[in-house]
Amino acid sequence: MSDALIAAARTAWAEAAATARGVRAWRAIRIGCQGPLTVLAGIRETDDARSLLFETSIENAPQMHGRFEADGISMLEQRNYLERIYRIAVALERSDLDSIFEIVAADLMEAASAPQTATAAVAALFARLSAWQAFLRARRSGLGRLAVVGLAGELLVLRRLAEVAGWPAAVGAWMGPAGGLHDFAHHGIGIEAKTSCGVASFIDISSLDQLDDTGLSALLLAHVHLTEATTGFHLPGLVGGIARDLAASAPAAMRTFQDALLLAGYANVDADLYLTPVFQIVSKRFFSVGPLFPRLTRTETPEGIAEAHYRLDVRALQAHLIDDMDAAIIMQQMGNEA
Repeated sequence: MSDALIAAARTAWAEAAATARGVRAWRAIRIGCQGPLTVLAGIRETDDARSLLFETSIENAPQMHGRFEADGISMLEQRNYLERIYRIAVALERSDLDSIFEIVAADLMEAASAPQTATAAVAALFARLSAWQAFLRARRSGLGRLAVVGLAGELLVLRRLAEVAGWPAAVGAWMGPAGGLHDFAHHGIGIEAKTSCGVASFIDISSLDQLDDTGLSALLLAHVHLTEATTGFHLPGLVGGIARDLAASAPAAMRTFQDALLLAGYANVDADLYLTPVFQIVSKRFFSVGPLFPRLTRTETPEGIAEAHYRLDVRALQAHLIDDMDAAIIMQQMGNEA
């Protein structure tokens, strides 16, 4: 679908560029894609920048104004009360990001075409723009090795959670990329995922909240131990495998999964950057976090300490290790209906 949308947009941009200049901000040609919003390929009059315009009645405008600031791509929100038009204009500001812009444009058109109402479509657009904003900011420096290792570990935990709770619940519970209190949380169950590559004696805990089980019926610490190898799997392969599973069994969860990846700083357009390192799984273990678990929490830390970063020795956690079956029973509750 994305290739067809990109082709349609390219044709419309070429047609708009060939039209005579006028007095409006854009020369625009409508793109024939489904959905409650009118979608147009625009050429900005001031500098001939390619743009994508989404229009609907002013009655469908959200109460809050949207903002989008990212390197090379801009978003302008317009409320024309005289003509009763609400418009979202996404424009390419840097020609070297041309291929990225086409992918963003196709993705936004897909997001806007799924909802049944214009109000829902506008909300979907802003959700996608927020995810792309996070990705474009992270893309400036790319995902470092630690980020790649951490994301790979979270995806492996996501897959294990899906095996016992189902893909919709697993994807819906994945909160790590959005800055959630725990990497996974649903129905009163939390999972904090930590990944080591190479020597796996230590786990870094980056806040006083990560191992705090306040308000939860259970909190698991998932420790994924990876090693680099000449054969195995890489991050794009792991992402692609999950995407195929979602397409086959839970297509409705695909958009949420893609949003989370963007928030984590990953998009398929950069897949070639992450073909290395190649990993193999050494172990995937679960620990039950409770009152006797070695940890620092906000309520148990002396007054005046606002935050803490500390390191756990995995060898000291063996008393809290639970087998995979017991962990699965706990995770299964995350897929139960409320």
